[in-house]
Amino acid sequence: MAAAGHSRHRPRQRVRLAATLGRVWVLLLATLALVVVANDPHEHWIRPLAAAVAAVDAALQDIHPDTTTPAAVEQLWAIVHAQPHSLAQYAALEAVQTANASLLDGLLRAHAERLLPVIYTPGVALACQYYGYLPRRTPVLVVPVGSDAAAVRMQLSGVPAADLRVVVLTDGERVLGLGDLGVWAAPIAVGKARLHALAGGAPLDAALPIVLDAGTDNVALRQHDLYAGLPAPRTRPVQDAGATADLYTATVRQLALALAERTPVPLLHVEDVGRGTGFRLLDVARAERWPLPVFNDDIQGTGAVVLAALLAAVPSTGRASLAELTVLIVGGGQAGIGIARVRRPFHCVLCEGSERQVLTVPPPLVPRELPLRPSRQR
Repeated sequence: MAAAGHSRHRPRQRVRLAATLGRVWVLLLATLALVVVANDPHEHWIRPLAAAVAAVDAALQDIHPDTTTPAAVEQLWAIVHAQPHSLAQYAALEAVQTANASLLDGLLRAHAERLLPVIYTPGVALACQYYGYLPRRTPVLVVPVGSDAAAVRMQLSGVPAADLRVVVLTDGERVLGLGDLGVWAAPIAVGKARLHALAGGAPLDAALPIVLDAGTDNVALRQHDLYAGLPAPRTRPVQDAGATADLYTATVRQLALALAERTPVPLLHVEDVGRGTGFRLLDVARAERWPLPVFNDDIQGTGAVVLAALLAAVPSTGRASLAELTVLIVGGGQAGIGIARVRRPFHCVLCEGSERQVLTVPPPLVPRELPLRPSRQR
């Protein structure tokens, strides 16, 4: 009898086991589908961009083009904040920019803590990688290498005669940790220009993003259907200090001279260029006394910040001054050499790989004779 009862329960156990295995199988398939979607760049990153822009467009239909009220700002913030990832948030912000730049200005200032990581690091990395897929993009001035003085001035003539204070120039050779992105590095220039304006309390159009199209050595990017830059290998400046026939440097020189004709004279901020390019431009600007200040934050900005830290640390070392210290710098990139080249009397030991080099500090990278704006002469 016991054996017969046991056999009657077996079909039920098999049904329950089959149902359990079915649920497990469904869960596995669902998990696999999620993994596939997460690893599919089109599904995960690109598809939400159009929806983000559409949501902004729908909201802007009920907002007057000149409106910058707190209510309008918060309405758009709710849309941006609801996006699934930072790239979709970036796309939404670009849609606001192209429709109402003043509204974007108010949005960035009202929610700076949440939006700065979207318009610049780390979010700007995705914007560069998928730049060609963005439905809307902030207008950026693209200057091809080889442009003569007339061509450069013609392009700048289209820039509104506003109170331009800063020009951010990049050629896209060394973008964060992404390498050579050519003209797809435009969000780097746009983002840094916005940071200048926001930090300086100036309107967004006080800072102009420019991309120097020097080609790219990224072959896959050159062959991409959505890449709009020069489909050619990268042109770099000649590193010979005495060289004059340098197409790259000549183009930047013409750009600098044309910008210097504006009032007030803006700062030329060189951003995310190659290591040799950054030093070459700073050295030429100093040697030729370009009539506007030239700045590279990867070199000079890093050097200034580290110098401030070293000066603050001197008292804790028991030394009388920074001149008595030897500074060890690990890494020989733009930042490492920039730290070594700040104009201060201290000894630097630069280490990169197995090489060890003692550096002496050269003259300042920007001429000290540059005139200050009247408002700064106090």
